[in-house]
Amino acid sequence: MGIVVSIVVVLTVASVGMSVLDPSMVPPSPPPSDLRRGLGPSDDPLLTNPVNSDTDGDGLQDAYEPQVGTDPTNPDTDGDGLWDAHECQIGTDPSSRDTDWDGLWDGHEVKKGDRDEFYTGTDPLMWDTDGDGVSDFEEDADGDHLANGREWRYDVATGWMTRWTLPRTADSDGDGVLDGHETYGNPENGNQTSDPRLRDTDGDRLTDDLDPRTWIKDYLPFSRVMGNSVVRGPVYPSLVTRGVPFTVEGWVEINTTAYSGGHTGNWRRAFESMMVQVLVIQDDVLIPISDPIATGDRGAFTITCTIGDDVGTGDGLLAVTTTHHQKVVYLPVLWDELYLNHLPF
Repeated sequence: MGIVVSIVVVLTVASVGMSVLDPSMVPPSPPPSDLRRGLGPSDDPLLTNPVNSDTDGDGLQDAYEPQVGTDPTNPDTDGDGLWDAHECQIGTDPSSRDTDWDGLWDGHEVKKGDRDEFYTGTDPLMWDTDGDGVSDFEEDADGDHLANGREWRYDVATGWMTRWTLPRTADSDGDGVLDGHETYGNPENGNQTSDPRLRDTDGDRLTDDLDPRTWIKDYLPFSRVMGNSVVRGPVYPSLVTRGVPFTVEGWVEINTTAYSGGHTGNWRRAFESMMVQVLVIQDDVLIPISDPIATGDRGAFTITCTIGDDVGTGDGLLAVTTTHHQKVVYLPVLWDELYLNHLPF
């Protein structure tokens, strides 16, 4: 993944009645972030609503809840993420967070609504759903090198299991690094850890798959295309003919200090190998007119271009792009909030 920098110049082209446990009566269980208070049943009639037969709205009648050991004033008596009626429906124990004692709360194993992504899909009534001798807690359903049970975080202060990563998605934040590698160390990036919920852990605009220091801000230096023309830009002809090759010559420089626009900063010739390509911009469309080539000594390049039939007759904008060819040495410079370094000539 590289930083792309463009320069733009003008180029002229020459012409040529249901039961209490009926599923339809059961409201969806809330996500873990909405878990209600307390544990344990209460049959105190003073706490229930005398004009509402289902005080807590969990799908179970108040008069029925003491019979199954649930609290008529708490929709999720055991606090496992499944509402009491839902538990009665699927056969889990509404007074126990972990019916099968596999280490996963019942609500972590069962989907709780159409938008719920925080569940394993394992059987809350079986310690080892697939029968391979490994508990559902230690299984790795999404193959991210992070056990199912480690996709949540245990809060010592509250005793709650809180959401962490997606247990059915190997790369929760989409940064190209498996959740387990972000948690325990990425072997493809110096065994560094990073936050599996953030594509860019330290906020320096280098994604965690490339960042050489995932917890410390580093910034890529800007680059620009220079040359021996009268305006210090690359050298190219002022008029070109369709089908007749021409060259663009110059070199690439990078900035190693703070950059605030114009020609500020401390620039030096690029010793790192870069890829350079020339394009024409017409009607806001980028049209390549050369193959990409690697820069040579001290960032120098001479690149052959040809205007094809896909470029219209008239004036166009010549764009020279530079892309880092490989992982480069990252420099701790001040980011100046610019994505592209446009240098008009």
